[in-house]
Amino acid sequence: MKHLRRHAFWTAAALAALALGACMPRAAGYQQDGAAAAPSGNAAPPAADPQEPFKDEARSLLRQEQFERLDRISDELVKTRARFPGGDWKSYRFQEALGKPSGGDKASDEEWERHIAVLQRWHSARPDSMAAVLALTDAMIGYGWKARGTGFADTVTPDGWRLLHERTAAVDGLLAEIGRRVPRTPDWYCAMIDAGRMEGWDRERVDVLFEEAVALEPNYLHAYSAMARYLTPRWQGEEGDWEAFAERSSEQLGGREGSVVYGHVAWQISKLYRGADFFKQNRVSWDRVKQGFVDREALYGFSVRNLNAFCQLAGAAADRETTKTLLARIGDAWDAEVWKERKYFDGYRKWAGLS
Repeated sequence: MKHLRRHAFWTAAALAALALGACMPRAAGYQQDGAAAAPSGNAAPPAADPQEPFKDEARSLLRQEQFERLDRISDELVKTRARFPGGDWKSYRFQEALGKPSGGDKASDEEWERHIAVLQRWHSARPDSMAAVLALTDAMIGYGWKARGTGFADTVTPDGWRLLHERTAAVDGLLAEIGRRVPRTPDWYCAMIDAGRMEGWDRERVDVLFEEAVALEPNYLHAYSAMARYLTPRWQGEEGDWEAFAERSSEQLGGREGSVVYGHVAWQISKLYRGADFFKQNRVSWDRVKQGFVDREALYGFSVRNLNAFCQLAGAAADRETTKTLLARIGDAWDAEVWKERKYFDGYRKWAGLS
């Protein structure tokens, strides 16, 4: 693997921890320790995003082992290309919900093993289920990274490496087999690109997967962000690769959809950085990112989560006026998925002069 022992690799939990730093714009002079205003006792709770009850329902059906019903839902989401307000694809979030135990990245080994056992029963009962394989392989990868840990490669113990490889050994075979047995979906391609990122597949192989993915569905946002992650220097790319990919993809798709792709990719990659470091360390156009969020709302409607993410990026770009405008729209509807804690949202308000 190209970067396996030279770079830090991160689980979803680690990326969330990095995102905590990204919640505050360093360019605004934010002092990380103790500067954010503490939420008052009557501070509003986080806003409810429609994705959360949707994912909760999917997890509930899995706990009940309603495998046939889960497959019907998955098939319908793929067939209808359903999206949430704001543009996220429901099929992607459906699979995301099924790939982790209820405790998420904080779940114990026992919880992970019980969860994987349920997914294996689903796969055994319905061997032609694409949804079952995608959830199972996602869980295998998550459980493997739990053993490896979130530190730099040189901090991983031999046992951590061993468990990572043991727990993810079946991923390639499962994905390849289901890809031969049933029609491939955008989510399958996304999973394959992610597997290629983790295992260090060569660029030519992953490029083919991406081209097939966008030929099948040119507007499937998550294939673009999966490919961009593969192209980051901490994974399989070189400096400038993911930025060039984002620009090229935006131009090839064209129009508002192309603009949305640029903003989406930048948003997802920004989660790997702390605050203003994203704009300082990458060749990213804030104007294009901003326009991408504007076009996304125009095309797909309002999303409180997108609005919060837009605001967070505006602060990282040190665009105080845009940040202030977006905070006025948000009001108290802060999103916990974006900010993690209320104090980071309040710190933005303080920087923008709204508290």
